[in-house]
Amino acid sequence: MANPPVRFGILGWANIARAFVHDVAPSPQVQVVAVASREAHKAAAFAADFKLLRHHGSYRAPLENPELDAICLPLPDGLNAEWATRAADASLDNACTLAAITRSACLGQAMAL
Repeated sequence: MANPPVRFGILGWANIARAFVHDVAPSPQVQVVAVASREAHKAAAFAADFKLLRHHGSYRAPLENPELDAICLPLPDGLNAEWATRAADASLDNACTLAAITRSACLGQAMAL
């Protein structure tokens, strides 16, 4: 029996988020189901473009969504550590961009998780 797919939410809608959705689409092991933005209309447009089930007008909302297993964080470097910590506090696995964890301040915070 196959494992169910990991259900991802994405915080952010820029090019890295678009690439993530595109790259994982062929995989039966990953399902992107939600996107969040600080600007609700941008999340709604992204969700429509990729036929996602949910969109949120805040980064906090997906962290409270019991339908999600993990969060993708293609955010600006200054926001990654904060939202990675919040995702971990919400018991969600998270994927930061490499640039986020190579900065020493973010690396220290990520290692503390």
